[in-house]
Amino acid sequence: MPTPLPRPLQDFQERYVQTGPGRLYVGSTQRFLQDGLPVSLRCNHSVQYDAARGPQPQLVQHLLASAVSAAFEPEAEALRFQLTTALRAGEGLIPSAPPATLLKAGVTAHPGDGPPVASTDHGPETRG
Repeated sequence: MPTPLPRPLQDFQERYVQTGPGRLYVGSTQRFLQDGLPVSLRCNHSVQYDAARGPQPQLVQHLLASAVSAAFEPEAEALRFQLTTALRAGEGLIPSAPPATLLKAGVTAHPGDGPPVASTDHGPETRG
């Protein structure tokens, strides 16, 4: 049975930078209050995908995530989450909302009808 997370999740944004064929660097900083004090949570990870799909439309894109919910399943060692996303590419927003599952040290996301995208997390790092 999934266990709800003890703290409400906030909207956030990530920055995606194309670092090579089939490779993206992703970074984000999230700010919240803990015991009444401001805390910054910095995360970064890399994404590898089939380079035959081509580069992202722009060298740098921003992902805006909102309506985030999550629950942890201890038996499966899985964090299940859902969120609504939009890409900021140029002047407009491109909405998308693929559900994703965090399994142990990786993320499996199914964007549209495409193949899964692998992601390796190198964070989080907390700073007060």
